[in-house]
Amino acid sequence: MKYTSRKKTPLKWLNFLKFFILPVQILFYIFVFVSILMELFGTDMLPHLLAPILNIYGYSANHLGSAFWPILSVLLALIILVYWVFEIERGLIKWEGFSTVLWNLYLVIMYVICGGVMVMALMYLPPSTVSTVVMGYLVNFGVKVPASFVSYIPLLVFVVVWLIAGIIYICLNIIYFVRRKALFAKDYTEEVEKETSTVEEVKTEETIPSEVEEKAEEESSSTEIEEKPEPVEESSEEKLAETTEEEPIETEAILEEAPKVDPVETEGYTQVISTAIENDTAEVKEPTHKVCKECGAEVLEEDAIFCTNCGKKLDE
Repeated sequence: MKYTSRKKTPLKWLNFLKFFILPVQILFYIFVFVSILMELFGTDMLPHLLAPILNIYGYSANHLGSAFWPILSVLLALIILVYWVFEIERGLIKWEGFSTVLWNLYLVIMYVICGGVMVMALMYLPPSTVSTVVMGYLVNFGVKVPASFVSYIPLLVFVVVWLIAGIIYICLNIIYFVRRKALFAKDYTEEVEKETSTVEEVKTEETIPSEVEEKAEEESSSTEIEEKPEPVEESSEEKLAETTEEEPIETEAILEEAPKVDPVETEGYTQVISTAIENDTAEVKEPTHKVCKECGAEVLEEDAIFCTNCGKKLDE
């Protein structure tokens, strides 16, 4: 899992590193540097760090002999380490990506140097000499331990445990800062600003068309209101004229819809209906003579069975 937000990412180890471990290491290297200088100048204000090693080879702080150049290189290395750790501290505070590389590289170099010195001491120095050197440093710092604690076997166990713990410590630091690599990017703040600016641009693009549409709708509604003609009241005379014009059309439609009567079928009734209409009587008299249903002809003979016109049989 990789982290991309400084606010949401757990940074307890980073804060502990910036505000405790690195400052303590800077103070420790300064203390060692000052202590060696004061020992070389013959003062006893600080513990002697060179005496336990110089006594093994028969040297002293006043007569370094061939140990002068190794001691001078140690002093220069301490100056470099102080500057190195200070740059790591400054870079972590300013979220510079190169500071994490410096820190991991610093751990690897110190692991190789310290581990190499301890392994070489156990391999090439007599156990008694190693025990004497360790006991001398403990005495200089006021630590009293039994002699059995600084024998060869406990020291060997300590070195092995230290080497294993050092590898685990370095791997955990590398994983920790690899997962937080995005937090130390140069363009971290610029990307956040770009995201906020793009969000604002999207919002403005969404609001501008809506405003334009609202204005267009308002203009179109105002033009429609202006274009709508005011209703003109028609006079009573015009209304009467329109009604009179519509009435003939309705009567014509009624006449057209009336069913047409076949004159052949109603030939026998024409005379009776016409006389009834003239006399305004509602009674219609049936004809006295027989009428052929096939051709509609009137048969004058009362006893006729067949039609005299078409020859069809007459119904009684």
